[in-house]
Amino acid sequence: MNELGIEYEIMVNNELEETYPQGLTKEEIPVYLAKLNSRAIMGEVPPKNLLITADTIVWLDGKVINKPKGREDAVSILKQLSGNVHEVLTGVCLRTAERKQSFHASSLVWFARLSDGEIDYYIDHYK
Repeated sequence: MNELGIEYEIMVNNELEETYPQGLTKEEIPVYLAKLNSRAIMGEVPPKNLLITADTIVWLDGKVINKPKGREDAVSILKQLSGNVHEVLTGVCLRTAERKQSFHASSLVWFARLSDGEIDYYIDHYK
């Protein structure tokens, strides 16, 4: 946005509980969450404004890998990802006062095999 010379404001809603209905496909989940974020951040979009919201999930072995709830959970998640291929799916919602458009994009990520020491180092030194 900066490089395009477009003025923007970043709005964050840390209060939103990112839950979704059962039965959604892996492609539908991040789009649903992006739309949920859109409604939570702004009810009505002012004229001549564009609201962009997005959410991302990690998909491995037929299920969503949620954000870790603590160190032990982070170790478990990194061990699951280690040496495997997983899919990262991002849903985006674009909304103006007159229109709303949503879509998703996905990428396959090949994760190197990590030793326990590498996992511990990563968790201890990075968020």
